[in-house]
Amino acid sequence: ANLLLARAVQRRREIAVRLALGVDRPRLLQQLITESMLVASFGGVVGLAVAQWGGGAIRALFLRAEDAGVVLADPRTLFFAFATTLAVALLTGVAPSMYALREDVSGALKVGAREGTFRRSPLRTGLLVFQGALSVLLLVGAGLFVRSLQHVRDLRLGYDADSLVYFDVNLRSVSMGKPEIVALNERLTRAA
Repeated sequence: ANLLLARAVQRRREIAVRLALGVDRPRLLQQLITESMLVASFGGVVGLAVAQWGGGAIRALFLRAEDAGVVLADPRTLFFAFATTLAVALLTGVAPSMYALREDVSGALKVGAREGTFRRSPLRTGLLVFQGALSVLLLVGAGLFVRSLQHVRDLRLGYDADSLVYFDVNLRSVSMGKPEIVALNERLTRAA
């Protein structure tokens, strides 16, 4: 969001030139939203790929028996990623676009040599502070998570868990009497 906002501020002159040449504001707004959708979609796909790869790496390090994919195993994850990407694309596309489109065209064209200088926006400053705080929070949380997983992996349970087999038989839809169920459980125990 912060990068798209900074890009919109730097594109003020370009947008002013387009508006001066007669481009419709709705058409320009549509183009800016489409650009932000493409950037956010690329970010969403890269995020899903990193989540898939990172989840596999964590499972390989800490959970030896797990083999299912993190992202593709649950459609709710894909839906959440899609919804988040769409929301971010709309917010980061509409907010800077409205800022750029409401600006005075003649004032933006007069900027000339002062094009690189602009006043500091409180929204940009707030986004930078929020981004830094969130990054620190996520790094600390990830470090604590990895440390906790290492502690759980090294935890001695008091027995050898490698030779244990746990299974559960669901007999709800089977019509068997109590003695038959006990006999089945004994046969399964001996077979295991």
